[in-house]
Amino acid sequence: MPIVKKKTLFALIKAAIQDKDKTAFQEAIQDVKPGRFVVESWHECLRMVLEPDFEDDDVPFYVKGLLRLGGDENDAQRLLLLNDEIDRLGKFEGYPEDYRDEEIGDLPKRIIAETLALYPALAWTGAADTGRTLFHRAAESGTSIAIEVIGEFIRNHREPAAIRDTVRIRDTANNQTALVIAVRGNHLNAVEALMRLDPDQLDESNPGSQIDIENAVEEGRLGILRILLNNRPRLVTSGFFERALDDKKLDILQYLIDLAPGFLTNPRANFLITAVKKGQVLVVKLLIEKFPSLTSVYEKEEQSGSTSRTHYILAFNSDKWLVQPLYKQQRLCCYRCICLKICLRLVDFGPLSEWLFVTRRGRDLKSVNNSLS
Repeated sequence: MPIVKKKTLFALIKAAIQDKDKTAFQEAIQDVKPGRFVVESWHECLRMVLEPDFEDDDVPFYVKGLLRLGGDENDAQRLLLLNDEIDRLGKFEGYPEDYRDEEIGDLPKRIIAETLALYPALAWTGAADTGRTLFHRAAESGTSIAIEVIGEFIRNHREPAAIRDTVRIRDTANNQTALVIAVRGNHLNAVEALMRLDPDQLDESNPGSQIDIENAVEEGRLGILRILLNNRPRLVTSGFFERALDDKKLDILQYLIDLAPGFLTNPRANFLITAVKKGQVLVVKLLIEKFPSLTSVYEKEEQSGSTSRTHYILAFNSDKWLVQPLYKQQRLCCYRCICLKICLRLVDFGPLSEWLFVTRRGRDLKSVNNSLS
């Protein structure tokens, strides 16, 4: 006798859906135990009943039956399903808008909405083992669509403070909010969506907010930084400027200067000195053009066994020092030397064109072209 293979649960459920046999469907789903249904198969069955050509009157029956698989004890598996649908939305948003198939994007949105309608607590509860919420997964996948769907659901089913409380939940492994994950993943749309849900999550009530912003500065992400600060100078700290003193982050430095210029006019600020020592030519040029008075700043160097000696770092009195001609192809050198004085010459009040480095002993004068004019 030929061996007849027994159909899997997935095959039985799928066949019942195709035949629109509600009795067979009901019998098949009763045998599903918690954690025994593959997420991919789950999605495939839901896709079948949510397709446009499926009879509308039958959709709620099949959707509810599929989402209740395993009963209330199957929440861990439902979270896997929700996370999978969120990832699908992340991939969908990864395509340029002109190449997106809206039907493909609508399916995971609807599965998320239908699942939360039956099990609402999943929208605002962190996983027992990781503490991660659906917002964490959405931030990781970079999907603003999922964030908006989940946020709208919470807004409609909980008190106003629930959105804030859920968005600010930190996972147990890394103590990170969803916003931190979105910022570090450079997911601009996700950052924007999270900030719309909770615009004040970077204010003083969130002790980790400065770290979130500093990371955006550190990684050179101006678009994200604009969203986080949202024209709020009170959130800016001197640490942001210190991290922006890099020629590759000139756009970020310019933005910070425009937003909070007071940090640069502070007599005690040493940003220009730091930029000079780092050899960040573009940064120095920007600072001097914006704040010419910075050239009068100085720093004190404490020397062991001797009294404190003042070392003037920048000055315009270059006539007191030997000036050598500069050539176009010469490069900035001697970045790390300990400077007694750097003389700047402004030719006809035009752009900064020359640099002079003088070593501690006043020897080995080195002139370099700043390559800016």
